[in-house]
Amino acid sequence: MRSEVARLRGSPWSTRGFDRLLLAASAIRRCSSRSRAILAPNRPRIWRMSVMTSSEVREMSESPWQSHARAAPGRDCVVLLSYLPLRSIWRIPWFPMRTARIRRQLRASSGLIGDLLRAQFAARRFWTLSVWEDEAALQTFVTAPPHAAVMKALPPHMDAKRFTRRIVKSPELPLRWDDALKRSDPAE
Repeated sequence: MRSEVARLRGSPWSTRGFDRLLLAASAIRRCSSRSRAILAPNRPRIWRMSVMTSSEVREMSESPWQSHARAAPGRDCVVLLSYLPLRSIWRIPWFPMRTARIRRQLRASSGLIGDLLRAQFAARRFWTLSVWEDEAALQTFVTAPPHAAVMKALPPHMDAKRFTRRIVKSPELPLRWDDALKRSDPAE
């Protein structure tokens, strides 16, 4: 294990802070189905091994509702639910980096009311949920960089992705994952 950490430290990934993710991804692949080893840093560049059951690794990681603006009372809002399954565990370090760029773009976008992010890292499945004032604001976001560039680069690394749009009334906000997945074509 230490030789693998040393090898990663010399790689270009380590300078970008991805050595932890790469090491965790390789540990997940090598472990048995009963328990998975996840590396957790005790402090920078020092590693500690902790063992989790496979059900704990498969649990969902969800961000809380991020509110960016208030919706006008009684107004129709556009909801976009996306399901993005990665083909390979080796794309996991790539995906959060792109997601961080898109989330910065979201914060600067006009017309965004709120958003959620859901991840199941061990299963390589990701969901996003965003609520917009209107279709024009959503289209402006989708066609602007970095979102447009990431969406162009994703297809070779994804299984069948799904995008679902629907209209909700502003009193229904903030949305929750359970409600959003029930009302759409579920990806689970």
